[in-house]
Amino acid sequence: MPIDTRLVPLEEPHPKNYAASYLFLKADGLVQHPPQSEGFGAATQTLLETYQTVEDIAAASLEDLVQCLQQGACGHLADPDQVAKAVRQAAQASFRLPEKLKDPVHQILSWTPCKISATTKARSRWSNGASRRSR
Repeated sequence: MPIDTRLVPLEEPHPKNYAASYLFLKADGLVQHPPQSEGFGAATQTLLETYQTVEDIAAASLEDLVQCLQQGACGHLADPDQVAKAVRQAAQASFRLPEKLKDPVHQILSWTPCKISATTKARSRWSNGASRRSR
């Protein structure tokens, strides 16, 4: 019996897709109403590594959130105070994970940037090698 190729994925999904799924579990308010243009940028990664739960983000002072976001964005946020307010508001509106899922989801999200970087480098090497072979 032949394999139905419509059901076979052409390639493994990018880790950013997995990150978006786990980010939604951890902080759905940040995904549905992102305070920044890129949902999983450096500032967001720093924020999610610093604060383990949305409750922690919601309870943080605006000054602490601004400092965390500025550190992650290397000072490139146009209006860090506004972004921090939007982040806190989104965290307050987020679904709360059951206690037994908080730590595993946090761990997965903390590993995701390394996986994204490794996958991007591997795909780049593969595509560069394929383009050289096709010449």
